[in-house]
Parts: sequence; structure tokens; C-alpha cells
Amino acid sequence: MAEWLRSGLQSRLHRFDSGRRLSEDGERLTMLLLGAIVLAVFVLPPVWGIAIVAVALVIEVAEVGFWVRFLRRYRVRTGAEGLVGASAEVIEACDPRGRVTLRGEIWHARCAEGAGVGERVTVTAVDGLTLEVVGAER
Repeated sequence: MAEWLRSGLQSRLHRFDSGRRLSEDGERLTMLLLGAIVLAVFVLPPVWGIAIVAVALVIEVAEVGFWVRFLRRYRVRTGAEGLVGASAEVIEACDPRGRVTLRGEIWHARCAEGAGVGERVTVTAVDGLTLEVVGAER
């Protein structure tokens, strides 16, 4: 039993490094769930077993519903659309081309009105590997 638990935890920690099938974890979880239901129904008194399974089912459905509704309001922004609107710091004067640092990365930047070293700028667009920026106070 301890070996199964240890291997299950290791597979969750190293899911992408291991060669195991992902469906294997789902099969184990299903068997664990069925085992818990069988124990609740046949080991506990009948009324208590059915009541516990029903309450657990209601709690699980409510939890899934809550998390789906809660996480739906946060849109994941990645790639170029995640950079637009972000604030960057100029590390090489932009007149009109220069460099900025954004989230710890150094990017080429283009600023039509110019920006000096140390100024904060806002990303307005991404053109390949060059950021279009404007002064943060504008």
C-alpha cells in the first residue's frame, strides 16, 4: 500500500518526466473512489453508508461548480496579448529604437516620442520581437 501511494505521489510530481500513461492515474483514482463507496455502504450501517456517500457526492459537485464559476472570471493571457498594457523600464534610450526590460527579460523597443534610460513605459503592441511602447505618463 505504501509503495502504491509513494509511486502515485512521484507520478504527480514528475508527470512530464515519467514514461507512465496519464490514464493510469485516472484508473487508480477511480478504483480508490469505488473502494471508498463500497466500504461506506457495506461496512457502515446501511443508512449511514448511503447518507455519507450522498453527502460526499453533493459536496463534490458543489466544489466543482464553485471552482468552475470562480475561475471562469480570470482569463489566462499568454504570449503577445499578455504583454500589451504591461509596464517596462527603459535600459537603452529609445529614440526611436532602444531596449527595455520587462518581467526580467530584455526586449527591443520602439518609441515614437522617445524615452530616456530609467523611464517607465507601457507596451502598446508587439511586432515580432520588438515592443511598441509609449511613455507611462501619457
